[in-house]
Amino acid sequence: MAKAGHRRKFAYRASRSPVSSRRVTDYRLPPAEDVDASREWFLIYTNPKCERRAQLGLMRAGYQTYLPTMRRVIERPGYPARETIVPMFPRYLFVSGRQRTMIRTIDGVQDVVRNGLDWAQVPSPAITAMISFQNEVVIEPPKHWKGQTVMVGDGPFSGFQVIIAKMLDHDCAQVLVSIFGRQTPVTLHVAQMEAA
Repeated sequence: MAKAGHRRKFAYRASRSPVSSRRVTDYRLPPAEDVDASREWFLIYTNPKCERRAQLGLMRAGYQTYLPTMRRVIERPGYPARETIVPMFPRYLFVSGRQRTMIRTIDGVQDVVRNGLDWAQVPSPAITAMISFQNEVVIEPPKHWKGQTVMVGDGPFSGFQVIIAKMLDHDCAQVLVSIFGRQTPVTLHVAQMEAA
């Protein structure tokens, strides 16, 4: 009896929409205002998913840190959008300061990137370029607009070609579906729509 229930549960999981139907969008976030590009910067290699923990430990130990981050929005049909703040360079963190004795004892720090025996210094123009990249304002073009023809990729109208009648907000649109030769208005989540 338990095995049959397990099979049903697995079949239900397998029938969910595939991971490829999710949409991941990254948005730039401005750096902290106290980042001084003229200082000597070095690169720290952190433990997996411990960038923030290593940054806090380094700051408590008297180092200045720079962790470039971005806002990641993950959208899946039928689920609310999920937002997280993620590092731009996973497992890497920039640090300024030369107290070599205790750097590897800080929680979250795995090692310092080296050039031979010495710490590898990050060139000042590279830090300046990263700061200006984060400060650039990016105007996102609308992904969908009124009158656009799109294909429905998920849900009961999967495979139908529809026309967007109007955008209700940035997540939903009213579309016209041709059913039995008649245009019928239907509300869809934008994650369900693909380019035709």
